[in-house]
Amino acid sequence: MKIGRDCSFWELYKSSTIKIPQIQRDYVQGRDNTRVITNRASFAKELISSLKNNKRITLNFIYGYYEDDCFIPIDGQQRLTTLFLLHFLVLSKSGHKDELVYKDRMNFSYQTRYTTNRFFKALYKSDVALLNCNDIKQSIAESSWYAFSWNNDPSIVSALAMLSELKAAFGENVKPDDWNVYYHRLVSENCPVRFMLLEMTKNQLGKPNQLYIRMNSRGKQLTDFENFKASLYGYVYECENNELKQLMGLIKEKVDGDWQTLIWEIADNNTSAEKYSDTFYRGLLHWIFVNRLCTENKLNDDKEWIKPKGKIISDIYLENYVDIGGESFLNCIRDFWYTMITISNVKNNDSSLYERIVNSVLSYGSDQKNNYFYQLAEYKQRIILFSLAKYGRETDGQNFDLQQFKDWYRVIFNLTSNTEIDDPETYCRVCQSIDKFKDVLLISENPAGLVNLSGFASRQIDEEIFKQKIVNLSDEWKNAILEAESDQYFQGEIYFSFLLADIYSSEDATRIGSETYTRLWANIVKVMGLAHDNDVLFHRALLTYGDYSTTAPGGVGDAGVITFFQHSEKHHNYDWRGLLRPENGMLSNSTRMFKEFLVDCIDNDPVNVAYEHIEAYRLPDSATLHDEILYYLIKYDALFKYCQKYYYIWKDDDETDWNRYLLMKTSKRNTYVEAKAYAFYVLTSNNGVSIREGGNPYNPEDRRSYAEYNNTIFEYKKDCFTDDEGHNSLGHIITSPETLKNELGL
Repeated sequence: MKIGRDCSFWELYKSSTIKIPQIQRDYVQGRDNTRVITNRASFAKELISSLKNNKRITLNFIYGYYEDDCFIPIDGQQRLTTLFLLHFLVLSKSGHKDELVYKDRMNFSYQTRYTTNRFFKALYKSDVALLNCNDIKQSIAESSWYAFSWNNDPSIVSALAMLSELKAAFGENVKPDDWNVYYHRLVSENCPVRFMLLEMTKNQLGKPNQLYIRMNSRGKQLTDFENFKASLYGYVYECENNELKQLMGLIKEKVDGDWQTLIWEIADNNTSAEKYSDTFYRGLLHWIFVNRLCTENKLNDDKEWIKPKGKIISDIYLENYVDIGGESFLNCIRDFWYTMITISNVKNNDSSLYERIVNSVLSYGSDQKNNYFYQLAEYKQRIILFSLAKYGRETDGQNFDLQQFKDWYRVIFNLTSNTEIDDPETYCRVCQSIDKFKDVLLISENPAGLVNLSGFASRQIDEEIFKQKIVNLSDEWKNAILEAESDQYFQGEIYFSFLLADIYSSEDATRIGSETYTRLWANIVKVMGLAHDNDVLFHRALLTYGDYSTTAPGGVGDAGVITFFQHSEKHHNYDWRGLLRPENGMLSNSTRMFKEFLVDCIDNDPVNVAYEHIEAYRLPDSATLHDEILYYLIKYDALFKYCQKYYYIWKDDDETDWNRYLLMKTSKRNTYVEAKAYAFYVLTSNNGVSIREGGNPYNPEDRRSYAEYNNTIFEYKKDCFTDDEGHNSLGHIITSPETLKNELGL
């Protein structure tokens, strides 16, 4: 096989007849399913954008052979057909349709079906004015020359769909002069739409039908990665950068050898490996490249490239990286090399660490609909991926030092896990911080240097510096900290645990000792087990030690809404880590409450301690309405459960009418109950009592939430229960749900 030559459709069309052989499948770009519709629109827009902006794109490799002055494509039929339709549209619109006939024939024919070839011939002979209509597909299908039976030919149906898509991609109101410009670009030697033409001989082919089975979709097509890889190799082969050529030579040896084996081993089985490995490889390359280009500020004007993508990476070509990256392209290739070398070294030296990297960064698989997914699209996984390339760069030419790598990976993982990274700006800033960092190999010797990783949360940087100083004290301390950091919930954010042990410096750590800390951490794990298994019970127990509520996130907090910390919440400030997070290097008030609970659980089961404290809890003297609401939250788990996982409470205290607390299912305040009315409803065990939920707190009628019994409304407002007329429900003031229950004899 020849290496291939850069070619445009017009060059191939003018030199020989393009004959789609009978053994090929139908043209399928018009299929009516979501994936094809999306890909068709994307491909059409990319072609038209290239033509309008005169910006080069390469449609990867097209394989084929020559027979009797005809080019027979083996792989590339779909792209060639689309390019023919593009040329037909532009040449017709620009008044150059006759040029499609060359040497008394139209140099494009379909042998898959007789009807398909007849359609293309008839299309050429049709009135060009037909294409001035708004709906090409409909107008062609309603033409006198169009045979109704052609609607059963999938290739014809697809051709009509693609013609409509191409016209739509050009947009409305294209001027005649514009069509002429597009025509000249398509037929010129510098046509921006290109592909690599690989001519094969019959000796190389064997029997065409056997090759087709291997390469076409009825058998095994070339994957996106194989096409991309071929484009990549071809580009490097033609460039004049010797360093890039040399590096690519090393990569070629690895991609289909050791590295391919490594990727296959990530898969669950050989079937999924065969199906997904190239797709995974393609995504891996893409995000490695995006990391580098973001780091060098090459993508600031295209945030869509940076944002996470759920779909498979398949519609971005080599030229996108080359054009955007410029001289940075070599750095992209270097990062790919360094990433894979680092991963391979880890695999060869520490299989358990390699598995952790795979599970946290490189894992992939398929969902219930058998759609491929992987984590690399997420900001945090990409940052960890970039740290692998950074380590490879810093150790280039050196022997792999496993401990050195562990120090680096541990710090980056902790920093990334505990920094809010949910927008392109933060993501780019973090990547740039890693790229500029000079002390990758000196973390153990110079932990203070971590302050230069300024893109991450400063509190976590301070924690990593603090912990590294203690790690350096002894192997015992190192093991104790690594054990604590391995907790999947805290993900390395454990500074609070040192303060709970009264450790504020390395001197304190030496005095107190690692054994004491290890026992404390074991107790923390035990108590957090309750929080994980039954967070409602944990909430109620913790409230017996004090009010740990906090301002709710977003605008609702400004309106007086409060919330409670919880086990699972994407906003770090509102999960249990937020409750335990120190303030200005000291224990927060909420952490002090946790510490009291922790002490009570040292030699006891946290579940038993929780129930004992809940049972023993009493209202304080001179209790306020707020104290009463906390009391009912502690005593009755139904109040917490009503709020679902968010636990929002709002003080509705309009001085003229309302003075109550609402328990809300969401932060939007669109569904809620009045807390005391709901407590009465719970106290009566629903025995003939119903509860009305409120809707809109700003509508006087909809905002009402009350209990109802025997057709009597019990609505808590004006500091007591009132009836539908706003009077005291039973003729005298009742302020507590218990009293109301007893008065009604329930």
